[in-house]
Amino acid sequence: MLMRSFRTALWISVLVFLPYYVGLHSELAFRLVDNFDSVIYGLLGVNVIVSWLLRSARDSIIYRYLGCPVRYGDVFVLNNQQLIINYLPMKLGTVHLATYLRNEFNFSYTSFAGAFFLQHVLISIVAAVSSFVAVAQFSGPDDRVSILLLVLFAILTALLVSVLLFEVRMSWLPDSVNRRLMTAHTQIREFSRSARQFGSSLAISVGMYLLLVLRIYLLCLIFQFDVSWGAVVVFAGVSQLSLFLAITPGALGVREFFMGALTSLFGFSAATGVILSLAERLVVLALSLVLFIFVASARQIRAVSIGHGSNK
Repeated sequence: MLMRSFRTALWISVLVFLPYYVGLHSELAFRLVDNFDSVIYGLLGVNVIVSWLLRSARDSIIYRYLGCPVRYGDVFVLNNQQLIINYLPMKLGTVHLATYLRNEFNFSYTSFAGAFFLQHVLISIVAAVSSFVAVAQFSGPDDRVSILLLVLFAILTALLVSVLLFEVRMSWLPDSVNRRLMTAHTQIREFSRSARQFGSSLAISVGMYLLLVLRIYLLCLIFQFDVSWGAVVVFAGVSQLSLFLAITPGALGVREFFMGALTSLFGFSAATGVILSLAERLVVLALSLVLFIFVASARQIRAVSIGHGSNK
């Protein structure tokens, strides 16, 4: 109860503070409109859609391996719904997805937890390794910030990989919870030993991460941030890794905090990272809403057509 109250208070604080913060840096934020470029925005749209297609392919592989025969098209639609609804409290988007798969395919919540965690682990490993390599390219022996980042990304990579390789026991948890977690973790480890499924899922995760890097780079062009590709790779890495600390809906505010801190380390203002993160969210969420409305309208039209057909 105390943790729930804390998260609710934090969520309200974020909702109040972020608009205020954006208002303080409105000149920076309005570049999203002032520097409108149809080509770049078109590329952003294609980027997001391709990223969704890849994510749905990866998730379909994981679900089917774990015994859930959900169709690719349904995964695509469900992922979009999850993204939108997760901006409500209680991670309602994830709960909705888990409940749907449980009701339609008898896919247990334990297996869903394993699939959900595996999805995040795969792309987070890619993000941590890529960020480590990017920092290593421009770090020097006397660059304390770069060395700190290298150590951080190395530790994160080791922790994430260990999840796939080694058995983890959490005996301090209640027996019922521990058994379910152990079952989910066993499924994750078994999946990691399946060369075909794991290799395909990891390759798709690499593609998803590269698209995230490109998306952030395109936004940097719009905002006229003069950044190197190496810095963009690290921005994307921290953006992805911060989602593990989703203590607010959609990790809103959490990701912005880390992005602001990171851009400060790279010589930009903290506002640069915050606005960049919010802009990426805005682009993805806007397209998600368009897709959501399109799918809902198409289903409504189909239902009406079927109804008319049955009345004839």
